[in-house]
Amino acid sequence: MIVLFDNRGRILGQKQNPEDWLVQVYQATKYTGRLKEEKPTARLVWVADSEYAGLKVHEGDKRIFELIQQKGIFEVVVRYDGERLIGFDSKRVA
Repeated sequence: MIVLFDNRGRILGQKQNPEDWLVQVYQATKYTGRLKEEKPTARLVWVADSEYAGLKVHEGDKRIFELIQQKGIFEVVVRYDGERLIGFDSKRVA
């Protein structure tokens, strides 16, 4: 899945209008090894599907998780106004 976060008008933490993000999302069923931490302020963890419902996540991330459960490759554009999700456009491309 390829996701564009169009962050114009978004508030994320203390930052207004952060840069846009282009993110590739993959689903894994097995993993061995250690996760590589890229930022000291964010701790990466693997989360089982059964534990995901109890996590505090942004609404767009919830929609991405729902979409990745489907088969195929998708292009997604996510838009926020402040902290409110105002757009989630997805298209299956393969």
